[in-house]
Amino acid sequence: MLLHARGAGPGADRIMAGACGSATRGSLDPAGPERPVLHQLPGAGPALGTRSPWRPRRTPQQDRPVMTASAALGLLRLFERGGIKLWVDGGWGVDALLGEQTRPHADLDVVLPVTDVPRARRLLSDAGFAVLREWLPTALAVRHPDGREVDLHPVTPTADGGGDQELFPPDPPFHHGPPTTGLLDGVEVLCVSAESQLRAHLGYEPQPEDRADALALASRSGLTLPDGY
Repeated sequence: MLLHARGAGPGADRIMAGACGSATRGSLDPAGPERPVLHQLPGAGPALGTRSPWRPRRTPQQDRPVMTASAALGLLRLFERGGIKLWVDGGWGVDALLGEQTRPHADLDVVLPVTDVPRARRLLSDAGFAVLREWLPTALAVRHPDGREVDLHPVTPTADGGGDQELFPPDPPFHHGPPTTGLLDGVEVLCVSAESQLRAHLGYEPQPEDRADALALASRSGLTLPDGY
């Protein structure tokens, strides 16, 4: 998942085991007696039909650039130590494909096998994260007291090396093609392909950052912009 530092990238010497923090334990164990009440953010419901269901609209209070490159790499290292192979998705996935950070990020989106979700929940709980939204089997979002968020996108692996993510009925599963590699602060990481990223930008009213992400990906990859962009 974290492959290796590319050259003398600015983040090559900054992957720290403790980058994820160690705040008070939150209960993410689905069988645990202290499972937290799930809070759904205003305007984040899947019934709105204006945004990809695993990427709810963020509120201004959430749009804080707390997920720095070093924090994202620390979380990837946490999953790697736990034996979970995943792909970077969302905004950091776009920047990994572009090879540079183009905007601030408040969260880290990752695609992982559905069978690894319980283990990922335990790892994040031990790192101080608590459940923010549970829309399984489509998605699970957690938040740390310091404001960092991680969005898990479970997939069922497919023969082509990609995976199918369950969506809300009646929508069919979203197919993620095989992952590719990108650069996150000078470190090679597995990430969602540009083609899958662009398809994921369909089905909702894009925000300015969505338009910028899609335009940058299409320009760099030579792929066609989604309708509406």
